[in-house]
Amino acid sequence: MAPKILLFYVPHPSPHLTGQSSWLQGEIVNGLTPPKRKKWPVFCLKLLIGITLNNRDRFTLLWQGVYDHIDNLVHSTLVPCSLAEKAVFGLLRICQRLLPHKETLTDELLKSLQLILKLDTRVADAYREHITQEVMHLVKGNVTQIISHEGWRTIYFLALCHRPTSQSIC
Repeated sequence: MAPKILLFYVPHPSPHLTGQSSWLQGEIVNGLTPPKRKKWPVFCLKLLIGITLNNRDRFTLLWQGVYDHIDNLVHSTLVPCSLAEKAVFGLLRICQRLLPHKETLTDELLKSLQLILKLDTRVADAYREHITQEVMHLVKGNVTQIISHEGWRTIYFLALCHRPTSQSIC
């Protein structure tokens, strides 16, 4: 409950949240050395995604920072890990939950799913089947909101990523 209250007093909360998350992942921010706990980055990412989902009305203020943070995680992850898993499925959850409520941002949300296509092959292979299931749930629940060619193209390529061979097209 406290994060929601805090967000109403911070004009642009996203930089603060992603900055704290970067700090907790091991980066030195403003001269402060981060704590030495391995579970902090996963906790902070889950918190960031939860705050995004619970603040639909402030989504546009949060989204760019959340997107950039997930983008950094996707590009820096070379092996499957809980942080990569939370980033990928957190992004899918954001899209599943917000597509019905944010018609004006449908294309932007669907375009954000292209981050999943940029996953390292090893990471994509580890989560391939679960990603495909989640994409199918997204389509079933939001078929009327997906109207652009680019949105359907993203969905198509995500669905194609589930192949029985280890060859990746993602």
